[in-house]
Amino acid sequence: MTVKNLVQVDTHTLFTHIISWNINPETGQLRPPRTVFNAGNSRLDFGDGFVVRLDTSGRQITLHEASRNDVDLNFWTGDALLVAVNPDDVPDPSHAVIRIHLPPGVRGVGAFVSGYTQGIPTRTVQTPFIAQLWLRLGGAPQSEFSLPMVKSGINGSVLSTRSPPAAPFVGARALGQAEIAEACFDVSLLGNRRFSHVAISDLWLLRS
Repeated sequence: MTVKNLVQVDTHTLFTHIISWNINPETGQLRPPRTVFNAGNSRLDFGDGFVVRLDTSGRQITLHEASRNDVDLNFWTGDALLVAVNPDDVPDPSHAVIRIHLPPGVRGVGAFVSGYTQGIPTRTVQTPFIAQLWLRLGGAPQSEFSLPMVKSGINGSVLSTRSPPAAPFVGARALGQAEIAEACFDVSLLGNRRFSHVAISDLWLLRS
């Protein structure tokens, strides 16, 4: 299965479901900022067999909030963010810092993506980058990914909820009977550079 089974979607308004990372689906309670996702809490069970799993193997993933007091990055103020330490800028799905396993029934997926370097304030220094979304379709081998969506962006500071989106949105939907089994979000920068951290917003989904 290749990229011909997928169509790019460049706006979140076309998606019908949303997963907010700061809500524990089993209790309905808010998770506190800076919660670390690990093997014990990376499985998010939304009921009816719909289970989303964050791949934390060899990855440091933490819950944050877009705000000047937490992560001052170009999402809407109060957005729940998955923030992952970025070890390199290798454009390959096996190196993607945020990998999400999806259950059957997901026909589309997307998120706003950005990143920052620890110690460099985004209020005064903005860095251009390319947001990337790799997808693996259901039934495909674990190593078979497509890169259906890349989008350029510039990071920056938090926005009011009524502002136009600033972080680039990357998304895609499957064609025909195809379903999406895994999504990998990452960024790349020009030259020999990298963000120290990559962040994504709530996960937007199309479900059959």
